[in-house]
Amino acid sequence: MGKVRYDVCQAEGCSRPTTKYKILGLCNACHQAIRWKTNPRTRFLALDWQRRKKYGIGNEEVARILQVQGGVCALCGGQRGDSEWHVDHDHETGKIRAILCARCNTGLGHVEYLQRRPGFRERALEYLQQHRN
Repeated sequence: MGKVRYDVCQAEGCSRPTTKYKILGLCNACHQAIRWKTNPRTRFLALDWQRRKKYGIGNEEVARILQVQGGVCALCGGQRGDSEWHVDHDHETGKIRAILCARCNTGLGHVEYLQRRPGFRERALEYLQQHRN
């Protein structure tokens, strides 16, 4: 009897068609997600490629910047924990500012977005004042 070949992804919650991973029973997206999570080497290389493409620096440069920062997030001073380090950059100039933890990078992104909306801060404070207990 031959190997079983699946036409539909067998991953939980996925119903995409399988492509080159028919024997594994996985679509390409689920296969990549599993590889990304389970293989540290793949994850390291993928992060390096993404950082080089987007920011022009790789994992070694990120490690150097982080070392200069004392191995902590440039904004909150915390250590990495479970989250990844993020390259903080100016969205207008593309200039790299520092390395941040995931929470600070996300929060700073929201702050920058809201800063570009005139009057938002005042409306937000007024809104919070109106809806106090």
